Amino acid sequence: MTKREHEALQKEFNKMSEYDAEADVAFKRLQDLNGTEGTGHRWCCAAQNYRDLLSKGKDYTYIYDQYVEANGKRDAMMDLGRTLAELNFWKKKQADRR
Repeated sequence: MTKREHEALQKEFNKMSEYDAEADVAFKRLQDLNGTEGTGHRWCCAAQNYRDLLSKGKDYTYIYDQYVEANGKRDAMMDLGRTLAELNFWKKKQADRR
């Protein structure tokens, strides 16, 4: 793999922090909504906040979907990262990438 290809791949892996941030925003929104429009609780579980909101007739499926999607993207990147780590991809010297 060339240095340029490696840098492009690394740039994609750096998006994991973006996915974490997206999931965090959706999670906190569900917590806040459940606190004000749901059961009054702010659970530390996105699914529980979502279920509580649904139990009160509040459908914020789109926010829960954002949370699940962002976590799914992050998990997929982590799986790929683990596979690459097993192949010692991340430990290769810069000279090996030329």
